[in-house]
Amino acid sequence: MRHPLGRSMRMLTITVGVLAALGIASIAALWIAGFVFFVLAHHNPLQAGGFGYIDALTDWLNGWLKGYGKRLAMAGVIGGGLAFIGPLVLIGLVRAQMGQRALHGSARFATEAEIREAGLL
Repeated sequence: MRHPLGRSMRMLTITVGVLAALGIASIAALWIAGFVFFVLAHHNPLQAGGFGYIDALTDWLNGWLKGYGKRLAMAGVIGGGLAFIGPLVLIGLVRAQMGQRALHGSARFATEAEIREAGLL
């Protein structure tokens, strides 16, 4: 008989894992968006730091970065796409390749031992 808390603990573990993954992906999305924005703004992307995108977005909202709205939007979409959709695509590609047979077969030349075992020598 299964323990009644077993299912609850499993659901709690899954929930905490998903929330942790979303938190890590959010931080990665902001970092990538800051990096991309600095590249699009023709600045050194290594100076973006962890809050580069948030700082740039705040500056744009306050009117200090006029004309940078499209660059901020593109950087946000690229950062979010790479951080949230990118891992899902990679997981899908790996899972699709796991059970797939070789496209052109796995033919090879027989070794001498295999030829002797078959009685051909």
